[in-house]
Amino acid sequence: MMRTMGNRSLALCLGILVAGACAVPPALAADDAKLEGTYKLILVPPLQELDFLVVNVTNEDGKPSAKVQKAQPLFPSAPSVVKFAIKGDRVSFAMKLEGSEHPFAGTLDKSGDVLGTLQLQGNTLPARLEKAPDGQLKPFGIDAKLSRAYVAAKQEKDPKVQSSKLSDLLKETGDSPKSDILFADLVAQGESADLTEDQVRGHVTKWLAIAKPYGETYTSSVQAKIGKALAGQKKYAGLAFELATAADKALAADASIESRATVARNLADAARLAGKAEIAATAEAKATGLEKSLDDEYRKTVPPFEPTKFVGRKDSKATRVVVMELFTGAECPPCVAADVGFDALIHSFKPTELIALQYHLHVPGPDPLTNADSVARADYYPDIQGTPSVFLNGKSFAGGGGPMAASKAKYAEYSDAVTKELDGKKAATIDLKVNRSGDDIKISATASATDAKPEAKLKLRLAVIEEEIRYQGGNRLRLHHHVVRAFPGGVEGQALTEGKGTVETTVKVSTLRQDVEKYLSNFARTNGSFASRPPIALDKLSVVAFVQDDSDKTILHAVQIPVADAKP
Repeated sequence: MMRTMGNRSLALCLGILVAGACAVPPALAADDAKLEGTYKLILVPPLQELDFLVVNVTNEDGKPSAKVQKAQPLFPSAPSVVKFAIKGDRVSFAMKLEGSEHPFAGTLDKSGDVLGTLQLQGNTLPARLEKAPDGQLKPFGIDAKLSRAYVAAKQEKDPKVQSSKLSDLLKETGDSPKSDILFADLVAQGESADLTEDQVRGHVTKWLAIAKPYGETYTSSVQAKIGKALAGQKKYAGLAFELATAADKALAADASIESRATVARNLADAARLAGKAEIAATAEAKATGLEKSLDDEYRKTVPPFEPTKFVGRKDSKATRVVVMELFTGAECPPCVAADVGFDALIHSFKPTELIALQYHLHVPGPDPLTNADSVARADYYPDIQGTPSVFLNGKSFAGGGGPMAASKAKYAEYSDAVTKELDGKKAATIDLKVNRSGDDIKISATASATDAKPEAKLKLRLAVIEEEIRYQGGNRLRLHHHVVRAFPGGVEGQALTEGKGTVETTVKVSTLRQDVEKYLSNFARTNGSFASRPPIALDKLSVVAFVQDDSDKTILHAVQIPVADAKP
């Protein structure tokens, strides 16, 4: 992925590899809709309507089927449509692309179009089958004019002006799900723009009205977004609780665990904001249990292979600790293989063998696990052109990523490289001490590298990492590991004088949380809202100290120490 923030849904379409098996369609019942003719499948991500493919729908011997007539040239082989079925006014099929099936489900409306959702890489996108007698597709690309207008509106510093301009854009998007991001921003900044409750209610009502024709699945996702957008805005506490309660009552009996967890979490947040402590506690307990179930299920399937435990170094005198740095994005589908391979390494090697650091970037879309220091660290390496990018002891290697199916091969590539590096001797020594008392983490690091080459520019750097964060972005990876939250003392590091140096600093966890929150809020104000924002928990922290030669980026040695739980 190029290192620019593009349309995240477009990146999803371009980044996946997909296919499946055909099935014989059932015969139509007497009361089933008769769908015939030429239709095009249109995806509706934020600010866009993208023509995807043209299909011809027929009913032969009472059995409906669809055949692709034309498709956008996005994939190595042409897509097809399988499992086409009609039951009553419900239409379903699977789009078959290179290895997996992507289901569509929708309802026939009065105009003869079918409105619903398409599942792409685990993401639910509003989509429709629209009558297309001419069988033509518009060129695949973003609406540059609308996108520029949106970015310009978001760059307005005055919340009232920004809100006004976003409202004006709703006139251009019309009654289309492509207005989704506009509603999300308008609701999320309601308090700062001094919107009345009636104004916010109006936005919410309109948002839900647009979502409803696209079915329960999409409507549920919009309800979840509304809950996120209203979170923390005391002015609309009553509205937030009303909507969260309604979403909870409307939850289908067969709703997924993920949907139930999201609804319960939104209800807990809304009830807490509205001062309804008992309801909040009950919903919180429910959400926690459901999320734990999702975490447990995720760990059973990811990685989709068994990592191999490292048996030990061949040379007992080899003492170097290897540092692997992964630059990734939760909205980046091609990053999946790299991320999962990275996670598997943590199971294979001990921290005295490998220290793994993960930095998140806003590529291709806003990523709430990003922070100012992770962006600055990416700027430190001139070789980074996109995500995923990987560095081993400061040297770029093993470029590229891929889907989940490629994660085992990527892990093997990483593991072989790490194993070779472990045969070397450390070129520096580091004495790292970490003590926590309440909110304060006191760090003392002393480094020595007396055998460095004359032209070396040695720096001692510190990083605070969170060992595991739960956040499901566009690439559907649920758990992220060893995420760098900050560089205490600065990303530039402390220069070693005559090969020696010491850094002593104190990290206040509450201040770190505020810094991350401030960065994300400022970013959202000018670049667009996040799909969701996970809590900045800062649990299970560790401190990493490493010595790096800025003249050629080589990392000489590193040490990692876990931070103890807070003491009273």
